[in-house]
Amino acid sequence: MSRKKRKIYSCLELLFCYFIIMIRFKLKTKLVVLLIIISCILYSQQIQKGIRLVCDDWKPYQFSEQGVVLGYSYDIVIHVMRELDTDINSMDMLPWKRAVEMLKNDKTDALFSANYTHERAAYAYYPDEPLIISPWAIWTNADSTDEYTNLGDLKGKAVGIVRGYSYTEEFISFISKYCLVEETTYDKQNFMKLEDGRLDYIIAEYGNGSALLNELGFSNIVPWLKNPVKTDGLYIIFNKRKVSHEFTEHFSHITREFKKTKEYQDLLRKYFGDSYKSIDVKQAQR
Repeated sequence: MSRKKRKIYSCLELLFCYFIIMIRFKLKTKLVVLLIIISCILYSQQIQKGIRLVCDDWKPYQFSEQGVVLGYSYDIVIHVMRELDTDINSMDMLPWKRAVEMLKNDKTDALFSANYTHERAAYAYYPDEPLIISPWAIWTNADSTDEYTNLGDLKGKAVGIVRGYSYTEEFISFISKYCLVEETTYDKQNFMKLEDGRLDYIIAEYGNGSALLNELGFSNIVPWLKNPVKTDGLYIIFNKRKVSHEFTEHFSHITREFKKTKEYQDLLRKYFGDSYKSIDVKQAQR
């Protein structure tokens, strides 16, 4: 049974229950009508007729090929929205910082794939269930003598970060004080600089970094996975002034149920290949 049919049946069941209550307790028609109106208002909060989405270009989570948006996060979002009978009114792909600003300034309804931050939580609802969880690592050139075990190894080095990403306070505080920091708009730019020797270290999420290395054909760049800088989930987050908390909870529930299916396992293999089992085990922040 489709979700739309389940909604219709739920409404019919509600009306039938009120009819029985009216007969059983001899309630006045006006009171029953009032109860129905209140129930409909509460029920409508669980429904989102249409939604505007925004994200950045961030393989393998979301990316565009010949004008078509694809990706792990995108596929999950579309699947869950379909289950919720929610239409996608628009889908914009922008630089990350601009995408975040759009959500904050009420110019879109939802943003993915985002990490949890206190600042964003002030204007956005977070589902309990993340889209995925994965480590963020320090990456170096394999031909370099540079190694990484802790932040102290970065001291005096050129470190690449991406503008607008929510790195940990400890990491930002350290590199701002002890490193030569270079900001870019996209992760790809950092990997290219690392390959050319213009950077000593970069920080990147493992799934995205692996996808970019494959796309760029670089074989000499490696992640230091034993000591990730941070871990956290990637979420779709909803503008509090545009989307209800109840809808966010329903999105979370359906996402959690979807992860129990074979279809979800196939999705992991599709976008992460043989490494998919190691992706969804820890949490990483962006």
